[in-house]
Amino acid sequence: METLTIEVHEGAIDMRESWVYVWRSPSQEASPVIYVGSTAMPPMLRTWLHLNHEDPDVGRVGRGYPDINEESLTVQAFRLDDDIDRQTVKHALISALGRDGHLGPAYIRPPPGDVVAEGKEAEALAEILAALPL
Repeated sequence: METLTIEVHEGAIDMRESWVYVWRSPSQEASPVIYVGSTAMPPMLRTWLHLNHEDPDVGRVGRGYPDINEESLTVQAFRLDDDIDRQTVKHALISALGRDGHLGPAYIRPPPGDVVAEGKEAEALAEILAALPL
């Protein structure tokens, strides 16, 4: 039997997780990545918010991807260790995907930059890139 424990601290869910996640579209074969994000929330909750939240800054994919209701998408999430900076990994991942041509016209944001990860962040980035079926 699987169990789940949810910690509540001072009236809020205690979310100490660290994730980087990638949204991919099979219809965008040459450049399948439509969004890259990072969160402290469980990825399932963050995915739901992306799809259903009325605020376009929270519901980015649901509001920003024009074919959201016509196709199936895949979200692949990667849990990071507590000592890894998820923002660095996220932006280095976006940079790497952009350099490799995996961000196409359907890509939502943030724009790719020139972020290079080092140390533990570089190791996490390499693991994520190896796990993505691109």
